[in-house]
Amino acid sequence: MLRSMITVSCGVLGLIASSTLAQVAPPNGIRASDVRHDALVHCTVVTQPGSMIADATIIMKDGWIVSVGPAASTPIPAGATHHDCTGLTAYAGFIEPYLTIDTSAQARDAAAQADAHWNPRVTPQVSVRAARLPAASTRESLRDAGFCVAAAWPSTGALRGTGAALTLASEDAMVMWLGQELGQAATFDRFTPPEGQEPPYDAPRAVAYPASRMGAIALVRQVMRDAAWSVQASRAWSAQPTGQDPPRANAALSALASCVPASSARPMPFVVECSDEHAVLHTKALLDESGWSGWCVASGLEFRELDAVVATRLPLVVPLDFAKAPDLTNPRRADQISLRELGTWACSPMNPALLAERGVTMALTTHRLKERSDLHARLHAAVEHGLSTDAALAALTTTPASLLGLGSTHGRIAPGSMANIVLMEGTLASKGAKVRRVWVAGRQSIVKPRPVLPIDGGFVMTAGNRSMRGSIDLSKGTVNLMKPPPERAEAGSKPTFARAERVDLGERTISFVAPAGTIDPASRIRVVGETDGHAIRIECVTPQGVRTVWTMVADASVPAPDQGEAAAQGDSQASDLVTADNANTPNSADQEAEPSASTDQRHPAALALLKTAPFGDSGVRFERTTNGDRMVGALERTVFRHATVWTSAAAGTLDDCDVFVDAGKVAAIGRALVVPAGTTEVDCSGRHISPGVIDCHSHTGVLGEVNEWTQACTAEVGIGDVIDPADINWYRQLAGGVTAANQLHGSANPIGGRNSVVKLKWGEPAAAFPIPDAKPGIKFALGENVVRARDRYPDTRMGVEAFMRDRFRAAAEQRAALARWNALPSATRARTVPPHVDDELTVLGEILAGERVVHCHSYRQDEIVMLLDLADELGFKVATLQHILEGYKVADRIARHGAGASSFSDWWAYKMEVMDAVPHNGAVMTGQGVLTSFNSDSSELARRLNTEAAKACRYGGLEPAEALKFVTINPAIQLGIGHRTGSLEIGKDADLVVWTTDPLSSYALCDQTWIEGVKRFDRRADLERRALDADLRAQLLEAAFERGAADRPPAKPDPDSGGRRRGPTLLARMLDTREDASWEMYRRGQDPAAVRSGECGCGAAMTIFGGGDR
Repeated sequence: MLRSMITVSCGVLGLIASSTLAQVAPPNGIRASDVRHDALVHCTVVTQPGSMIADATIIMKDGWIVSVGPAASTPIPAGATHHDCTGLTAYAGFIEPYLTIDTSAQARDAAAQADAHWNPRVTPQVSVRAARLPAASTRESLRDAGFCVAAAWPSTGALRGTGAALTLASEDAMVMWLGQELGQAATFDRFTPPEGQEPPYDAPRAVAYPASRMGAIALVRQVMRDAAWSVQASRAWSAQPTGQDPPRANAALSALASCVPASSARPMPFVVECSDEHAVLHTKALLDESGWSGWCVASGLEFRELDAVVATRLPLVVPLDFAKAPDLTNPRRADQISLRELGTWACSPMNPALLAERGVTMALTTHRLKERSDLHARLHAAVEHGLSTDAALAALTTTPASLLGLGSTHGRIAPGSMANIVLMEGTLASKGAKVRRVWVAGRQSIVKPRPVLPIDGGFVMTAGNRSMRGSIDLSKGTVNLMKPPPERAEAGSKPTFARAERVDLGERTISFVAPAGTIDPASRIRVVGETDGHAIRIECVTPQGVRTVWTMVADASVPAPDQGEAAAQGDSQASDLVTADNANTPNSADQEAEPSASTDQRHPAALALLKTAPFGDSGVRFERTTNGDRMVGALERTVFRHATVWTSAAAGTLDDCDVFVDAGKVAAIGRALVVPAGTTEVDCSGRHISPGVIDCHSHTGVLGEVNEWTQACTAEVGIGDVIDPADINWYRQLAGGVTAANQLHGSANPIGGRNSVVKLKWGEPAAAFPIPDAKPGIKFALGENVVRARDRYPDTRMGVEAFMRDRFRAAAEQRAALARWNALPSATRARTVPPHVDDELTVLGEILAGERVVHCHSYRQDEIVMLLDLADELGFKVATLQHILEGYKVADRIARHGAGASSFSDWWAYKMEVMDAVPHNGAVMTGQGVLTSFNSDSSELARRLNTEAAKACRYGGLEPAEALKFVTINPAIQLGIGHRTGSLEIGKDADLVVWTTDPLSSYALCDQTWIEGVKRFDRRADLERRALDADLRAQLLEAAFERGAADRPPAKPDPDSGGRRRGPTLLARMLDTREDASWEMYRRGQDPAAVRSGECGCGAAMTIFGGGDR
């Protein structure tokens, strides 16, 4: 035994980095005794998940567990303090894996240093060890919930700094830091403008960047690459310090070196706090790109993208802040609640169970819980929604211990483990379970003493000649009072009980509120009492302050109360006593004693919703294959018979024609096609088939902001990082025949972000949307949008040209420097500091190399010509000029460059830049040899692009087949996907639409939309889906009402988040005013859209009727 203890002691020297060995003043008198030798006797010990010893003894000495075993065979050493734990269950002390510490002061100091990163949100050099210890009150709240160890992390910035584990001792001097730094904390943090400020905001651009989710991802990606470059550059300079400049000192990159795989055999993990389910996927993508390891602090919403999240195989720290019930107090608000919002509320408690069932490495955290005392109620809810108690215990003990590198000495009750133990009355996650004592490194902390009241059952209270009977249940913490029998009570009738309210059972005290009709026939009575070990002296106080003294003693003759009746009686009396804050807490008497008909609280409607993709409204019902893969749409071999087929190809429009689709491709087109047996036949008599509609300018399905407005050039950001597959507008556009779209960055800066060309594969994850062989592109912008920011260059139109030229020159220089370095012999290259690579310039270099094309927001002829001249000068390609409402003036110049034009169909005079716009623009450019398309720039307008194409017939006289090409093959060619879609030709993707009539007719309805041979929309199936969704929604609304959500008062502003609730911004107030004016015009019989004011989608009519970045 002595040898094993010596081994343990030596092993933990490296684990405990700092402890109580700080300088302590010598004692001025007799030394205080600090004997830590204890025996916990007669407790039930759960040594680890799935392993339990009944009636056991735990021996602890000097903060470590010496032995654990059955009480009958585990001797108690001499000198050990004996603790009788009869009726208590011992668990390993819980471990909080994510406790944030305010490090704002350290982050500001770090950002102010000469070797700081240029972005003040990047401060990985901050160490949580240098911050103050967690407040004593914070440590106490964690201990009260059963936690003995916590991992503390910085809370400020995008890359925040390193975390470390510490014990949760009550005194600061007793707190121990455990082990080394745990990892680098990060988040996809973005700039939030100060209250009341509008763009450009009172903040330097470096402070404001990033202001979007895609910008935050780009920043983290660049810093990760810079850290790897810093390691490589430092090694190269160390190998040959002469003849070359050393890498510039950067504290942030140096701090991140421990995460770079090339710098360490065991690199430090990268720990990302996620705000939603998509952030887990973003983290996985960045880790895969960099080769770094890491894990995520989850959002609690992972069930909405469960398959994709599980596929990442990332460990998750999962919060228990389940979604709040929707506010149903306002009928109008209730009507507006989406199925996705209702489903999120209903499925949120299932999240831990769903992750555990799928084998995700999962720890639980109190992070984001408003009160840590809610932990056990949330655990109980998670168990009721499918989480096993063993999985819950593992998520609080063994899993976080392993995740934090503490698995050898924490998370289990075993010899050699630190003496971190929590003693509970009741079992973990059971209803009414209470933490009674916590031992942190062998030091006891009494959380809530067990009541030693002499009564646990029936009692009688007497005061003179008055008496009152009732019962106390110490395990449930309830008091029930017997009501006086009615005057004409039948003989043998059962007594009725009323539930006491606000029950508090202390170690030797009791207090509660007796409902009216018990002690007093008309008033509620406050009751307080204290025991002398035999009886309880009770003092009753009326609302008028009159006090009477009673004596309470045990009385076995009192019958057990009818729990259902007691609960009902208590509820009827408690409505004006129990507040909204405590009505739903585990300490509420109603919550403690209300029986449950079933332990499984998963709502059938919520379970059904989990089998839809995407989660929520109009989701596709799916089944799973034998290997667990999700089947959303079936790839069908299909023949469409007797349709009028608009091929948008050389074949033109074909009457009474068949289209055969096989393996996702168009296999044959012709009359009376002979197809293989088993082919699904669709009778399209009287119907028309066209290629799928393609929107060449879309902002649909972008997570977060569509503009990274903070820099003049943001080529490093990419829409492909932030595709939202659950945007309901995708489904609505499928209902309008759209099969593909060009997702573009906004027009806030001259050089914006990279585009994303996608197919609308509704029901699939984001990774399935991008078209892999689409030509990579980027969004540029000209005109008033990009020069309106007065706090950065450029702020004139001529400055835009100069800025673009300068950026391209910088990109060419970087590309040349990299080429020279790569051309060096390998031995020389290893000793030569590599050029620093800026992602922004890498993207611009791809443009110069012809690997990426430009899509440019443009209106005026002079600026259009300027960009084309610059492109010809520098040798890059402009694929499309977007909007281009003055394109008809310079159509010959556009055609000479070979650029395409993607225009609005008939917009004019809605702002100064477009005063010369004409609706014949598209037809004129087409006549001059410019490849022209019409686009939406609006999630709403995209639903009817077929009728937008018809306007080319109305304005310009184009043939219908040519007009349809404006939204089919022409945008496909512009986006570099014309070889696979945009027309109906053999061998191309089976992207097609079945229309009820001529697709250019305003009366045409989309019957079906097919993408790569999979039916993604069907009008008849949609009607059935709406009915199913309505039924699910009704069930969940009823469940919300049953749980009292309708009676919940509006939430008060959280003082911890800044006090009063933020009012509407100036822009919001402006839009509200304009919207009111537009509706007033509508009521007067005027057309608000005929006088559209505003720009870039800010006009009121555009707000109401849909808009984008005009």
